[in-house]
Amino acid sequence: MIKTIRDAYNANFSEETYQTFLHDIDTSFDFKVKFKIAETPVFIPKALKQKLIDACDDIMSVIDKPNFKELTDGAFFDANTIVPNEDEHSKFIQLDFGICKDENGELTPKLIELQGFPSLYFFQELVGRKYREHFGDTIPKDFFATS
Repeated sequence: MIKTIRDAYNANFSEETYQTFLHDIDTSFDFKVKFKIAETPVFIPKALKQKLIDACDDIMSVIDKPNFKELTDGAFFDANTIVPNEDEHSKFIQLDFGICKDENGELTPKLIELQGFPSLYFFQELVGRKYREHFGDTIPKDFFATS
C-alpha cells in the first residue's frame, strides 16, 4: 500500500458513502453480493504493478507453449480433476497472487492459484467503476485502472 494515498483516502472515508457504494453495487444488476466488499481499493506502487505484469508474462510464456499439454501430462493424479472435452488452451486464465516480501524486504508477487476459467471478471470491473464513482475525489487520477 502507498501510505500517503491510503491516509488521504481514510481521512475522507465515510460510512455513509460506503453504504451508498454497496447499495449501488447491489442494485446495479438487481443482485445482492453475498460476500464482503472492501471499504477501500488497494493502492500499489508502480514497481509492484510491473512485477505483477512480469510474473503474469513469465507464467503465460509457459502456458502458451504449443506443447503445454504434453509438459503437464500426468500433473493431475486424480481423474476427477480432468475436464471432459477440454480445449488445447483455456479461453480464460486467472492468476491470483499473494504479496510477500523478498529477502531484501521488497514487495514481490507469489502465485497462489491459477484458474483456467472466468470467475469475477465482470464484477471486478463493476466494483472498480463504483469505487471511482463514489470515492473518485479521494483517489489520485493516475491510480485508475488505465494507469
